[in-house]
Amino acid sequence: MSNLQPLSFPAEPAAWAEFASAGATSALAEVNHLVEQLKGDPDFSLVAKLEAWNNIEITIQGALGIAYVISEAHPQSDVREVAEDHVRHLEALSAQLVLDDALWRAFADQVVDGLDDDNQRFLTHIQRDFRRAGVGLDAAGRAR
Repeated sequence: MSNLQPLSFPAEPAAWAEFASAGATSALAEVNHLVEQLKGDPDFSLVAKLEAWNNIEITIQGALGIAYVISEAHPQSDVREVAEDHVRHLEALSAQLVLDDALWRAFADQVVDGLDDDNQRFLTHIQRDFRRAGVGLDAAGRAR
């Protein structure tokens, strides 16, 4: 995740629809892989969980940034529509993640003791974000 590379745009107009899809598709695969790690590995240390969550957020936000720009700025309507679909899907995924009980359990009962200041703050923010999304509410409370 920390090895950021410049983004290369397609030279041919016909390649833009595939470009708009490829980034989001790749991001979704990476996020699904990281989510499965968080849910499936009980031996994950707290720091590893925090790193995985950070990578999930970076991946989603990176793909969203590209999709938003293409959906708003590309001159071809079909390419904008493809990007808009990916924006909706990535936004929905982001919202679903903070309502996922299994993911919540990975962070819910963790304490900040023993973590450095940055990780303490990050854990506190993760827990806050899940609570604000309504992870602990019943279906009626979530619908409100």
